[in-house]
Amino acid sequence: MPNWSRTEDTPNLQPQGVYAELRVAKKIGDLLTEDLKTVQGQMHNWIDRNFPEFLKVFKKWEGKAALQFLQLNALPYEIADLLIHLRKTAK
Repeated sequence: MPNWSRTEDTPNLQPQGVYAELRVAKKIGDLLTEDLKTVQGQMHNWIDRNFPEFLKVFKKWEGKAALQFLQLNALPYEIADLLIHLRKTAK
């Protein structure tokens, strides 16, 4: 029976080569996912504070139309006026 004490005979269980790279890539992916969730939460909080009606108009703030409205840098009442205008012209 082998002696598994901490000596030179202890097997190296660390991944090597491609497997080590995959392990690092997985860790980086996990960190990026955490960062993305943090930023998404911050955006959601900011929208709730500054545009409480925004998510009543748009289902998700990540959608194309919602992002276009956010890029206008318009105040909430300006967006409301624009939406009223769009609804009138769409009918």
